[in-house]
Amino acid sequence: MRTTKDQTIFISLIVVIVSLAISLVIFFFCSRLPAKDEVNEMPPSDVVQAAVEGLRPLLESVPDEDIVNYGFSSKEELSQATVGEPFRIYTITPDKIMHYTEEIELTSLISPTSLWIFPVLCRSEVRTLLTVDFVNGEPKAVAIGSSGLARQLALVKSKWPRSDGYDYKFIRIYQANADFVLLLKNGVVKITPLDSAALILKLKKTAQGVYELYNPSEIIPKLIPIVRQALY
Repeated sequence: MRTTKDQTIFISLIVVIVSLAISLVIFFFCSRLPAKDEVNEMPPSDVVQAAVEGLRPLLESVPDEDIVNYGFSSKEELSQATVGEPFRIYTITPDKIMHYTEEIELTSLISPTSLWIFPVLCRSEVRTLLTVDFVNGEPKAVAIGSSGLARQLALVKSKWPRSDGYDYKFIRIYQANADFVLLLKNGVVKITPLDSAALILKLKKTAQGVYELYNPSEIIPKLIPIVRQALY
């Protein structure tokens, strides 16, 4: 028959074992999740300042006959334009694509570039994109345009809003001329193609004008032969 002392030791051992098991589960789960600020990255203040200060000169450089191609209907609308929440452009290098396996987390493959794209807004509607890059070590607004891409990004954010718990990263695979948005919610990583990627992957839009959410393992392997062909 166990003594009271033996029972106390036995219970203590059980508590220690259970605590260790819980700690291991928590550690494993958390180690597989990217940090919140790694997904929803905020732009540095000097990048935002460059976008704000560069917006007006770039808009004023647009010829009158081309205004409609930038998503605006008049000079008056140009004067009302502001910049919205940007995306940093991330990429995946060819070697990481070529060696991809299903066990590899997509968030571990992506690398930041120096580019940020800001939606240009007018009357709360996304019209086009402003690009900020680093020139001689300083951020500078370098281009404006890509109204089609701007609308696609707006649709993605409308379909899967931050208010529902989604975070985003914009991914550009340069060797495939393909753009994607990575979406993260509750630790689950999904990817949706934009028009450039859907074209080469032969994917169709849903009735809402966006593409489906895919597991990375459904998309990345299909890019391998495309990237290989571009390289060789």
